[in-house]
Amino acid sequence: METSNDWISQLYHRYLHIVLSTARNALGDQALAEDVVQDAFTVLLLNQDTVRKMKRPDIWLFKVLLGRINNTARRELMRRHLSFDDVPEVGMEDRYHFPLAGLLPAQLKPEERDILIPYFDEQLSHAQIAERLHCSLTTCRTRLCRAKKHCRDLLLQEDL
Repeated sequence: METSNDWISQLYHRYLHIVLSTARNALGDQALAEDVVQDAFTVLLLNQDTVRKMKRPDIWLFKVLLGRINNTARRELMRRHLSFDDVPEVGMEDRYHFPLAGLLPAQLKPEERDILIPYFDEQLSHAQIAERLHCSLTTCRTRLCRAKKHCRDLLLQEDL
């Protein structure tokens, strides 16, 4: 009788070369490819009871591998584009930031401004705004929703 270790070992030896070369060709890096292949085989090991029942476990393995390759490639792309060299130094002026306060319709109530500016300009969460305004999270969400709707209506009226 074949044990689960024998079955996984057979799959590993049968498909390692093609899985590794697929990952290496897709990622262009041997170390990343080895990590991705190791992850794919770890997932296989964790799901072996389900995969053993399949007619084509190799197809399942390649689907897992492709998912891991895509995730790794996306992460690497983001890592390459988000370099610390690109981060502006503290105190540098952001020439592309226009304060929201000057762009909001004049007809907005002060309490609507007080909730829209922290949300959009400062990018605070609902919880942070609720804490700042000394209200519940539900109240904050409701006020924000109403303020956004009122602002949108006023902006649409200005366009007409």
